[in-house]
Order: sequence, then structure tokens, then C-alpha cells
Amino acid sequence: MERSRDQIAEILSSFFAEMRQWELDSAAGYRSTKRCEQSLEDVKVNAIDALQQIFRDYCISSDQPSRAQGGTLRFSLKPTYDPEKETIIDMEISNDNRAKVTTQQQWALRDQFVYRLSKCNNRWRIEDNRKRLDSEGQEVDWDL
Repeated sequence: MERSRDQIAEILSSFFAEMRQWELDSAAGYRSTKRCEQSLEDVKVNAIDALQQIFRDYCISSDQPSRAQGGTLRFSLKPTYDPEKETIIDMEISNDNRAKVTTQQQWALRDQFVYRLSKCNNRWRIEDNRKRLDSEGQEVDWDL
């Protein structure tokens, strides 16, 4: 069980790091369009390709990340992911193949998020979009 906890923590930390880098790269690409260094379409295609690769590496439903549905692309100019500022505050593992992890961001709003993971082919993978916990502790749909 302890090994699973370590594996889950490592998967989430790596996912957060890759998503943070994706957000930084996407924002830089967007800024480059303002300087006429790249076309918006090229930036969009590159960002969607990179995001889909991250989802293939870490998630179960990797065919259509919520941030890139319907050909649109959503990212923040200020990253929302940071493995150094999002800490695991609770982890529940059931049947050695499913987990629910609650994290808390360590900046201004201190949002809490819930991630669900499943063990597939001996590897932990994120199941679906993260959920944000509201002020009453209820899970609210969010994105990854």
C-alpha cells in the first residue's frame, strides 16, 4: 500500500510539472503571435498536440482533453499547476487499484482539488477531470 501511495504521489507530481510547463509554453506561444513570430494556428496545433501527449502519458481518457475540446484551446497566461505549490492532503486507496487524492494549492485562494486514479496495466493513471471542492466540501466539475 505504501508503494502505491508513493507511485500515486509521483504520478501527480510529474503530471503537475508537465501541465505547468505546457501552460508556460502555451502562454509563450500566444505571446509570440502578438510579436508576429508565429501564427495563432501553429501555436494552437502545437499546444493541442503537446497537451494530448501529456494526457496519453498520464490519463485514462486521453483522446480529448477538456482544455482542447471542439478545436478550441484554453490555458491561463499564469500557470494553474505547480508541483511545488500543490500538496497532497488526503489519499484513499481502495482495492489496490483505485484511489481518490485531495490536494491543496499553496497560493492565494488555497483551492482544494480531488483527483481520481485507477491502476491500469500496473500503472496509476488519472481517470478524469479534477474536481474542485467548494466551501461546503462538495465536488464541483473542473478541468485538468
